[in-house]
Amino acid sequence: MTKLVALAIVLSVAGRATAPEQGGDDGSGKSVAVAGGLIALTLAADAEVQTRWGPAIAAGVGERRGPAFNVYLGETIFLGAHWSLRPGFRFERSWQTVTGCPTGCTFDAYLAEAAIRYQAPSGFLFEFGLPAFGWVPVGPDAGETEPHLRFYTLATGDLALFGTLLVGYAFAL
Repeated sequence: MTKLVALAIVLSVAGRATAPEQGGDDGSGKSVAVAGGLIALTLAADAEVQTRWGPAIAAGVGERRGPAFNVYLGETIFLGAHWSLRPGFRFERSWQTVTGCPTGCTFDAYLAEAAIRYQAPSGFLFEFGLPAFGWVPVGPDAGETEPHLRFYTLATGDLALFGTLLVGYAFAL
């Protein structure tokens, strides 16, 4: 995964150096984007609406040992023509059958994340984010029928697996 991230960054910087800038396009326009990748350990596809002022909202579906969906609400802080910082909140719910839940359990995750995003003039986008803190499902423990939430921070290392890695395309509106 580290090699993939490094390759995407190198290609985006190389593409930026060789691609002609489009006049007046600072990448801060409103758009609709579709992206796919990993979200909180789930293979997912997302659709997103980006406003001209910065707020973004997204929703998606996925699968990890059962169906899942997620909702994202965040802010886009434009760092330049194509780069942005995206702090936001993500809710993810999945229904999984695991050892402690042979008939299936509901797993919820509430995450506050910070992401870095590159959006090329062509519309190609790449986003990598890590949660700063969140409530993630653990269990179910012995005697429980459903998992419970536990608070973690990125400093504990337990949230690193709940990151976001997306590749997609943004359509300008």
